[in-house]
Amino acid sequence: MSDLANKFKNVENKYRPIPFWSWNDKLKVEETVNQIRDMNMAGIGGYFMHSRGGLITEYMGEEWHDNIRAAIDQGELLEMRPWIYDEDGWPSGFGGGIVSGMGEEYQLKYLRI
Repeated sequence: MSDLANKFKNVENKYRPIPFWSWNDKLKVEETVNQIRDMNMAGIGGYFMHSRGGLITEYMGEEWHDNIRAAIDQGELLEMRPWIYDEDGWPSGFGGGIVSGMGEEYQLKYLRI
């Protein structure tokens, strides 16, 4: 095999795909770690942990953070690139209603003419 062909077969993780990873169920640390191992075996270079509709685990709760920590630790162990997509749904900055739930001064405003 040529050197060039070998380089394409052994691409560093930083050059591999980094897809959105939809978190849309009850999160369990053991399952989170298993899925990261599976992604690594499939050639994925990293992942964006992203809360999606169907999430049963409390967004930003203790179990959420336990899974975030496990995902970061496992990603670093496998030299993958873990990213946190920092919102719960859309629009950006919504934070699962936590931000706008802090009161009117934190809610979107606009002027319609």
